[in-house]
Amino acid sequence: MKKIFILLFLILYQNNFSQNSDIDRLYEISFCGKPQTIQFIEYSNGTAEGCLRTELSEEIPYRKDREIIKEISLDNTLAKKIIVELKNAGIETLKKCNEDADCEALGFLDGDYLSINIQIKNINKHIEFSEIYPESQTNGKIEEIELRRKVQSLATIIDKEIDLEKQFSDLIKSLKRGKYCYWSGISKICIKHK
Repeated sequence: MKKIFILLFLILYQNNFSQNSDIDRLYEISFCGKPQTIQFIEYSNGTAEGCLRTELSEEIPYRKDREIIKEISLDNTLAKKIIVELKNAGIETLKKCNEDADCEALGFLDGDYLSINIQIKNINKHIEFSEIYPESQTNGKIEEIELRRKVQSLATIIDKEIDLEKQFSDLIKSLKRGKYCYWSGISKICIKHK
C-alpha cells in the first residue's frame, strides 16, 4: 500500500511539475469595481486552465479584519475557449494608454482601474486602464476611444462567459453573516450579509 501511495505521489508531482514549467502564455486580468482577478494559463502541450480569485476582508468588531480569498477553478475547455477569444481580439498586441494620444488625453479622478498582465514565453507586459468595465456593467455605455473600446471588448468576452456579477453575488451568499469589504479606487465598499 505504501509503495502504491509513493508511486501515485511521484506521478502526480511529475505531471504538475512538467505542466507548470511549460507555460506558453498567461493572462491575468483584475477588474474594476469588484475585487475579482481572473487568470488563464495555456501550456505548450495545448491544455489550458483558469481560475477566478476574489479577495475580501471580513470586518470583525474590536478585532483585526480577516482576509478572505476565494478561488474558483474554471473548466479547462472554457479556459481554452476564452484564451483563444482574447488572443483573437488582440490582447497580446495591446498598447499602454500612454502610448495612445487619445487615451492618454483622457483624465480620471481617483477611480478604479482594470489591470492586465500578459506573459508570453519570456515577455512580460503590465497594462492599466482607468475605469473600464464590461458592457454588462455600464448601462449601455460603450467606450468611444478605440484603444479603450478594445480593452472593454476584452473584459466583455470574459464577462459573457463567466458572468462576473453572478459569481460575486454567489460568493457573498455563500459566506456566513457578517460585514465584508473591498477597495474600489479610493473607496472602501462594504456589504452587510445577513
